[in-house]
Amino acid sequence: FDATEMLKKLQEMQKPPGKIIDVQISVKLEKFLYGGHKKITRMRRVKDFGGFTMQQHLFRVDIPRGSSAPHECIFKRKGDHNENTQPDTVNFKISCKPHVVVDWRG
Repeated sequence: FDATEMLKKLQEMQKPPGKIIDVQISVKLEKFLYGGHKKITRMRRVKDFGGFTMQQHLFRVDIPRGSSAPHECIFKRKGDHNENTQPDTVNFKISCKPHVVVDWRG
């Protein structure tokens, strides 16, 4: 039994929480009416053995059928890693793009 990994994990959990990063995303009106998902690729800073490296991360945001705008989707501790705090939380705020024919107020 190696307790050093458990101690490191407990020490990591005792760090204060990271920041909440708000990201604005626009999708088509049809995504709100019929539901669907949106894939978003973001660069994030990840803690590595030697320091920090930049890594591309793919987020999949599910939009339920008939949801109202703005729809929020939160990914806890999936943002940039920090030295003295836990990784940041990413909050996607999804709104609809203007439509050519339909004027939607929802």
